[in-house]
Amino acid sequence: MTEEATEAVLGGAVHNGKRVRGTFTFYQGEVGVRDRGEVQEVSFFASAKPYPPLNVQGLVDGKLVSVLAITERHLDANSAAPRVGEMRVVTLTVAPVRPN
Repeated sequence: MTEEATEAVLGGAVHNGKRVRGTFTFYQGEVGVRDRGEVQEVSFFASAKPYPPLNVQGLVDGKLVSVLAITERHLDANSAAPRVGEMRVVTLTVAPVRPN
């Protein structure tokens, strides 16, 4: 495991790079988390980009979140398009679900 990076920001500290459990309908397992204030970026490796329905929710470190966006990045350094089944980094932009 890698050490978690702590960054001092206005209003406290941000712990980027931590690894926690992520549970979604399309993925369950360890995810890397980057805190962006109101939203978080949650990343994991996958062989295909998931295409969940709009407003899908899941759990990140036991907290309910809503998926706002999904992006993927191929691991090839020369930026070649990924082949079918080749590993890529999938990043979910998520926001906490607030009780009404």
